[in-house]
Amino acid sequence: MPRKALERNPELPYHVYNRSLNKNFYSCDMGRLWQESTALCCILTWIFGARIHSFVLMSNHFHMLISTPEQNLDDCMRYFQSELSRWLSNETESQSNCFGARYKWSIIKNASHYNMVYRYIYQNPLRAGIVTQAEDYPFSTLRGKLGLAKLPCPLYDHEFHGNIPPITEDQDNWLNSVFDGESLQKIRNGLRRKSFHPPLRLQYRKN
Repeated sequence: MPRKALERNPELPYHVYNRSLNKNFYSCDMGRLWQESTALCCILTWIFGARIHSFVLMSNHFHMLISTPEQNLDDCMRYFQSELSRWLSNETESQSNCFGARYKWSIIKNASHYNMVYRYIYQNPLRAGIVTQAEDYPFSTLRGKLGLAKLPCPLYDHEFHGNIPPITEDQDNWLNSVFDGESLQKIRNGLRRKSFHPPLRLQYRKN
């Protein structure tokens, strides 16, 4: 299947995702990998002019919500993945942790969709059963966003972020009420498209 042509937009955010080769778990210290990946996020901001809205690193993949005012998502992700792969190869003396394919992207075109993807990204550790509260996962920019830890890289609120509940107990409930299985699959299917197309109605379950 041919790779979808990148839709360049200086204003709209993208969901970006990739896994390690063969879905292998990273065979290195996750704390060190988190430091390296967020240092690269800083470079995306300072050198490439990107605006990162959220970032979560899991045991064999990452999710990022990012805007590119300079319309250079391809340059950003080429740099991010090549540098992170180089670091992983040096750290583990293996190619098995590096990315097995090019990154996947989907452009987000309205505030409702942004709300959905923002929650989907930060709920990854919840769905994996690693934590019971999304804000407890250490390799997520959510902790810095909520003031629970130092921000590891600059974070920017997109204009769509006005649709996100304020940082209160209500937001905690909102963040930790996960999508049910059917809704989750519809979101995943939507993120495989060039333009994110979600289900018309979502259902949630209390974690």
